[in-house]
Amino acid sequence: MALHRPITSGLFGLLALSAFALAHAQSHGMGLKPSATVQQVLPLFATDEERAEPLPQRVSLKQWAIEPGNQKEVRAC
Repeated sequence: MALHRPITSGLFGLLALSAFALAHAQSHGMGLKPSATVQQVLPLFATDEERAEPLPQRVSLKQWAIEPGNQKEVRAC
């Protein structure tokens, strides 16, 4: 019987707190106030049809690559 009293009072306390929280809950905005006027949508990136020149057939990334070599103790070759 002594064990049930703290559990019961704890549950009653949680119920009272949740009821209090629901009673005082207010809906509020998240800070965004959209403009009343509609803004024109602008494209961010050019599409393939708008490109001035076609893409190259081959591309080399050798100027940015590191030459492979002996990794010694790392053994990550």
